[in-house]
Amino acid sequence: MNDLILHPEYESLRAEVARLREEIVVVRTQLDRATGVETEVLKAEYGKRFGRLELELTRKYYRFRLLRRRIDLVRSYLNRGAEPDMEAIDAILDAEAEEYNQVLRRKAADAERASKMTFREYSDEEAVHAKKLYQQVVRALHPDLHPGATPDDIACLQQAVEAYNSGDLATLEAIAVLVECGEKKNDEPSCIESLRKRCEQYRDTLSKLALRLKKVRSSFPFDQAELLSKPENVMKRIQDLKEECTKLDDRIAACEIHLQQLNGAV
Repeated sequence: MNDLILHPEYESLRAEVARLREEIVVVRTQLDRATGVETEVLKAEYGKRFGRLELELTRKYYRFRLLRRRIDLVRSYLNRGAEPDMEAIDAILDAEAEEYNQVLRRKAADAERASKMTFREYSDEEAVHAKKLYQQVVRALHPDLHPGATPDDIACLQQAVEAYNSGDLATLEAIAVLVECGEKKNDEPSCIESLRKRCEQYRDTLSKLALRLKKVRSSFPFDQAELLSKPENVMKRIQDLKEECTKLDDRIAACEIHLQQLNGAV
C-alpha cells in the first residue's frame, strides 16, 4: 500500500530532477560562453574602438593629478613659512607615479592585446552543433550535476570549455565521443528522500547559476554591447573622449602655470 502511495511522488521527483538537470545544462552553457569567448570578443571590440583614447585620457589624468599633488605639497611648505623640500616632494611623487604607471602599463597591454586579437566564429550550423556537443559533455561531467566528479572529469571538461570558446570544433567533437564511449555515471538518487534532496540541490545550483549569469550580462563588457552595436554611438563616444583629453590638457597647462608662480614665490 505504501509503495502505491509513494510511487506517484517518486515519478514526479524523478521528472523534476531531469527537468532541473536540463535547465542547469542550458544555463551553465550560457554562463561558460558568456564568461569565455563572448566576454573576450566584446572586450576586444571595445579595446579596438576606445582603448588607445582611454589610455591617453588616463595618462593625462594621472599627469594632472601629479601636478595638483605637487602644488599641494609646495603650498603646504609655503603656508608654514618654510622653503619647500623638493627632494622630499619628488620622493613622494615618484612613489605615487609608480602606482599610476602600473595601471598605465596594464591598460597599454590590454589595448595592444585587443588590437591583435582574432576569433574563429562558428557558422550558424556549426554553432548549433557545437552547443549540442558541449551540453553533452556538461551533462556527463560537470560537478554542478555530478558532485563526485573526478579530477580527470574536470580536466576533460576544462578542455571542452576551451575548445567550445575557441571555436575548436574538432577537439570538442573528440571530447564528446570520449564522453559518449566512456563509463556512464549512474548517480541518480534511488529513493524518495534522496530525490527530494537532489531536487533541492539542483534548484539551489540553478538559482546561483542564473544569478551569476545575470550579473555577468549586466557588467562590463556586456553593458557596452549596445554602445558598440551603433556606429553613431561609437563616434559620439570617441568625440567625448577627445574632448575630455582636451579639457585635461587645459587643466594641465593651468597647473603648470600655477606651479611656476609658486616656485617664483619661493
